[in-house]
Amino acid sequence: MTSKFISRDDLSVVRNYGNLVIELATHVPDGMVVFFTSYVYMELMISYWDEMNVINRILDKKLVFIETPVRDNNFIIQHFQCRFSLNVRQCHAEDIF
Repeated sequence: MTSKFISRDDLSVVRNYGNLVIELATHVPDGMVVFFTSYVYMELMISYWDEMNVINRILDKKLVFIETPVRDNNFIIQHFQCRFSLNVRQCHAEDIF
């Protein structure tokens, strides 16, 4: 595995990082954060991981929240909290769906 810029599109590197995240998600209790150097690179990795079924394997272990480049993420965070909270009655209908 490498983090060299020239290797960022190498599918074996993409797959290895995906497998590392899956392995960590299996053993790390509660939540975890996966950092990408840019939103563009994050979107590329997510796209590759979706094709490789990595995202579904991560979803088997953890809830996934993907940050967007929008400056005010309050709406997104509120939607995420309502969507997965145990107390759905406090959420507005548009926050749930």
